[in-house]
Amino acid sequence: MAFAQNQQIHFSHIGSRNGLSERNVNFIYQGKKGFMWIATRDGLNRYDGYRIRIFRNNPDDSSSIGGNYISHIAEDKQGNIWVATLGGGLNKFDRKTNRFSHYYHEDGNARSIASNFINRIVFDDQGKIWVATQNDGLDLFNPVLNQAIHYRNNILDEKSISGNNILAVYKDSRNNIWAGDQQKGLNLFDRKTRTFKRFIHLHTV
Repeated sequence: MAFAQNQQIHFSHIGSRNGLSERNVNFIYQGKKGFMWIATRDGLNRYDGYRIRIFRNNPDDSSSIGGNYISHIAEDKQGNIWVATLGGGLNKFDRKTNRFSHYYHEDGNARSIASNFINRIVFDDQGKIWVATQNDGLDLFNPVLNQAIHYRNNILDEKSISGNNILAVYKDSRNNIWAGDQQKGLNLFDRKTRTFKRFIHLHTV
């Protein structure tokens, strides 16, 4: 038997008047230290329950975040915050120094990440980062070696990833990696064969 709750739920509103850098919020993450990390279209925000600190790109400061359009946030086992941006590559925030390290696409360097336009990131059990890019496929990035392996769609290979605009990437409880393309369905990565199994919507008449 279900009982209605009489207790009222109250919400506090935190917007630009309260110090938030921008009102369009793309993602929210609570780190191991308790901070709320908020991804906006104009900067990374860190909220401690009382105040907001904003991290924006400063062209004159090489240790500032690489871009201001923040798409996603993740945390590694050492407590470092990793930030995906649209246009500013992949960024690692060192909480001890409050400085950012950058991982960009470099023309001519096949080991660099495929794109600076990143939709989502996720860590696997080995500490490597799966990077979902806009129009450049899925990357497996090794932050220790600073090297990436690229997975792109090949129209001649049905075991390649189904598309290149990867909007979502997820690690399940068995360390399986799932990737969702904007238009061409869901993909499951097979670690043994390093290929993908596709789950595509079939149109019915």
